[in-house]
Amino acid sequence: MTTSSRVTRMFMLLALASPLHGQGSEAAYHGIDEPTLSRLRADFYGASVSMEATLAAIAYMDSRFKGAISSWPPIARAYRASLEGLIGKHDWRLSEKFGRVNAALALYKDLAEEQPSSLEIRFMRYALYSQLPGLFGVGRQVKPDLEALFLLFERTGDDKVPLGQQLDMIDWLRRDGGLSSAERKRLDAAEIAVRTRGR
Repeated sequence: MTTSSRVTRMFMLLALASPLHGQGSEAAYHGIDEPTLSRLRADFYGASVSMEATLAAIAYMDSRFKGAISSWPPIARAYRASLEGLIGKHDWRLSEKFGRVNAALALYKDLAEEQPSSLEIRFMRYALYSQLPGLFGVGRQVKPDLEALFLLFERTGDDKVPLGQQLDMIDWLRRDGGLSSAERKRLDAAEIAVRTRGR
């Protein structure tokens, strides 16, 4: 399974699982109902497969949410940003790749900072930014996003993200996150905290 497939599999699981209870990030989901959220997550999973599925997912979002993307619910903005990144992945034209990734970066600008309790938004941004080459200029954000993820895992979790999904995120970070030895040890400890909260 490719790294992209592993990441998108996580979001498919989100659509099927029950959320944890506890302190959460409801503001990130304000204005979006559960059926729509499940559709976004499932569509994102399918979008990893082909350009056609990616464009269909974007078309659904454009029909479902009105007005400028900046006015959409934060979690919807994050999914739209990641879909733009997937177009950059699927398209073979270098100019289109560059343009779509830059569009994704513009949509993600300050989004995680505006929703600091959202594990889902932070992880989605990290999953994109950590895979991009240096020419996009977002490398400086990768470590802060990783630190924010650590703190969320260690301290509060996110009541919108199921336990199994949080553990899948941890597995992805351990396997594909490019962690140092010290970061791996910290992640191991964070996993214990996540499992303890989920009991």
